[in-house]
Amino acid sequence: MDQTALIDTIYEASCAPEHWPRVLDALATACDAAGALLVVATRDDLRWVSSPAIAKTVASLVANGQLGRDGRSARLVARREPKFHTDLDVFTPEELEREPFYAKVLRPHGLGWCASTTIRSPCGETIVFSIEKAHHKGAIDRHAVALLDRLRPHLARAALLSARVGLERVHANVAALDTIGLPAAQWQGVPNKTSGTVLAAITNVANGKAVDGGPTSDPAAVSKTMGILASDVADSNRQYLKPLAFQDMDQPCGWYPDTTPASFDKTNVRDGHYPIWGPSHLVAYADSNGNEINSAVKTLVDAMNGQNMQVLSTLDVIEFYAKSHIVPTCAMHVERTDDGHGYQPYAPVTSCSCYYDLQATGQSSCMSCSKDSDCAGAPGGATTCVNVFGIPPVGYCEPPGTNP
Repeated sequence: MDQTALIDTIYEASCAPEHWPRVLDALATACDAAGALLVVATRDDLRWVSSPAIAKTVASLVANGQLGRDGRSARLVARREPKFHTDLDVFTPEELEREPFYAKVLRPHGLGWCASTTIRSPCGETIVFSIEKAHHKGAIDRHAVALLDRLRPHLARAALLSARVGLERVHANVAALDTIGLPAAQWQGVPNKTSGTVLAAITNVANGKAVDGGPTSDPAAVSKTMGILASDVADSNRQYLKPLAFQDMDQPCGWYPDTTPASFDKTNVRDGHYPIWGPSHLVAYADSNGNEINSAVKTLVDAMNGQNMQVLSTLDVIEFYAKSHIVPTCAMHVERTDDGHGYQPYAPVTSCSCYYDLQATGQSSCMSCSKDSDCAGAPGGATTCVNVFGIPPVGYCEPPGTNP
């Protein structure tokens, strides 16, 4: 993989963690190493991913409590310079021979040399990239370290974003499972790394096969197989998947995400009855006032809030959301302070609720309008004519929005 392609893949991995093994494998290949790993550690948690060649070794070290609690890690992580360091930067040759982690742990696994860098997140994570080279090949040379140093800014940016996105996903999933009453550790079955593999497994069962695509002797498998998928994937495959109702704490009954199992309006998500949802996070550089620095990013945010007429005249953003089975913020009626709880009423900058209904279901019960005076007497306080969404725009009476 050439350097340009590698940098592209690094940034892909920042939002799609399944790409990290490919990135790490490329780093290892460039250094003539056995493999590479990325570790994200907090005071209470340690997560890691590695290139496939050393995955079993790393898993063994983690299981035995040997990763991150050794003399090598202590010296390398303590280095503050924003660069990669090798074993010979923190040990003399004599110290290397006396350090138990090398003789008793690394070398029996065929390893013994590394180049490592540490990134400290403002949110408290310690992020480590480590390239692991076979002992018999000798130390990682300076040319390889120079390449790693050139890649380090890209690795740092991607890892910082990946660490935050990863933690948000973990917290959201755990919160959802705890709400259901099934702690994450109690889930049983076949682990799947991506939505695509979950979909493939359930599709196999729907077609009378086992989850892995092989034959099955269980006639009740269809009714017993359950998975967790985002709505954009699940709703695009309703021919195989059936959404389940969910009863939250203190609710008298269960609620589907939509009004019925066959609809796509997301009404019960939007009004706070169905709790298993969370916002997508867009990360952008902002000035001291919270305004987007990049003009293209500001254009996107303004379009999503119904404030950029130039974009909205050529791109139907709300239609894109509706056809993708995702709810834009402007169609929400509630917000919350954390996952699963803390609902409170929400008024977007410019409401698109009526137009979202139209795109999601083909119809809307809202009053049509072309100006505010057309909305006199509209139910639910919908006194504002919103006539900005759609190509050409379709006006509906909506509740007044908030100031941006």
